[in-house]
Amino acid sequence: MSALSRSGVLSRLIWKRAFTSTGTRLNLPLITCIRGLTRPRLERRGKVATTVAPRRHIVTTMTAAYVMQPMFYVSILLGAWTLKCGLMVIFQDRLFYLSWLPPAAWRDTVDDVATQCRPVEWETTRIQAADGVHLAVCVGRMPQGLSSAKHVSSPQAIDQGMATSKVRTVICYFPGNGGSMPERLPGVSRVLQALNEQSPPTHEYVVAAQAYRGYWQSEGRPSKAALEKDAQHFIDWAFANFAAPDVKLQIVLWGHSLGSAVANTAAAGYVTRSGPSGVTPTLSAVVLETPSTSTQDLLTALTPQWWLPYRYMWRYLWWNNWQTAKALEVMADHRDVTQHALPPILLLCAEKDDIISDGAPTRLREIAERLRMRVKKVVVSGANHGTASIIGRSALVDFILDATP
Repeated sequence: MSALSRSGVLSRLIWKRAFTSTGTRLNLPLITCIRGLTRPRLERRGKVATTVAPRRHIVTTMTAAYVMQPMFYVSILLGAWTLKCGLMVIFQDRLFYLSWLPPAAWRDTVDDVATQCRPVEWETTRIQAADGVHLAVCVGRMPQGLSSAKHVSSPQAIDQGMATSKVRTVICYFPGNGGSMPERLPGVSRVLQALNEQSPPTHEYVVAAQAYRGYWQSEGRPSKAALEKDAQHFIDWAFANFAAPDVKLQIVLWGHSLGSAVANTAAAGYVTRSGPSGVTPTLSAVVLETPSTSTQDLLTALTPQWWLPYRYMWRYLWWNNWQTAKALEVMADHRDVTQHALPPILLLCAEKDDIISDGAPTRLREIAERLRMRVKKVVVSGANHGTASIIGRSALVDFILDATP
């Protein structure tokens, strides 16, 4: 058999091996190798007057076929992962503060939930922030008729002769992330109703709930720096708006989820700017509902998977990194210098919290105890992230009653 015949037989055998056992599907990597090995020989046989390509080895050809395609897809995934991280840093205000959820939330009004909130009556007012932005505030209180009836029919009121000065406790409420303010008012109303029913006749409880800038009917865009300044202005407004010559005014800060970070930071800011003479009124209590120690703990709890980018982004949230534990240290340092008493703190936790990790409230309590602060942790059985104050209403009411005699 001539060399040409042997070459033809060998080529047919190689091409036959390029097919699978069924003879219908091609083995593409092997065909790629065959083309790379046989093309220079065919060019020489045809006497093509061109530069002959260098002969490639079968190992290098198969390596390119099996490695380059996976590397291409891996590079696409890494590029998308990096792009997502960059977008999260650039648009962190939009992603962290869910003021746009639910859509058209600004259309909700307190009248829509008036029936669910009875007997508590709510009204909406607007306050002007330091930079001129108008913020919506919902003020809830018991009707005057019920308050008067409680005062007259109470034996304690008759014994005291109604001569004692009246006590008014204003609860500054900071809501969680997302949603509109009216949808939170029914749950807050049940707490306010229980406080007024269990309090002495000369004690009135009022709730003032602030909608963050950009949320519900408030103007502006949310950011950590803006929310901190708005919270300080909100506390000052509460002291100025509800004060009266014959009324002893007390302020309680109550924050839920994101609001717990806002309330705790506001408490630290308010305590540290109070003068040594004690002219500035003190806070009576701070309630942190489903709190987290920091933004890092929050992102880690939401995305425990190591390969997701979210849990690593706290390092790059330069202007939105909330530090609840750090605020406790600030208050303790100020107390050591001025010898002023700090307000008691309630950590109201949910047993089935699907957003905050189980260890976050425990770490907050340990930090507060190490700093010699008055702290109480309550875990509400069967509650999730949004129902801790609803199911655990009795524990919340008892704490506020004890802190505001």
